[in-house]
Amino acid sequence: MTPIKALFSSRKFLLMLLDTIVSISLYFVGKYIPGAEADIKFVILGLQPVIIAVILAIAYEDGKIIPAQIDLEVAKEYQASKLGEG
Repeated sequence: MTPIKALFSSRKFLLMLLDTIVSISLYFVGKYIPGAEADIKFVILGLQPVIIAVILAIAYEDGKIIPAQIDLEVAKEYQASKLGEG
């Protein structure tokens, strides 16, 4: 898998990209529509913590998967060695 393909298949990257696009879009909508600045700032400030929390949760989940996979492989090897002894 190429690095670009891997990057665009990353859930964390896609969420960050979506957050950036939405924030920039809302910024420019608020810039050119008079009186909408306060509402736009409220929406952006409300969405940012949620997106960051989801990205962190995905990163935490990804960090837990690798050790679990290693433990599973070790357990399978142990089981196979025990079956070979008997």
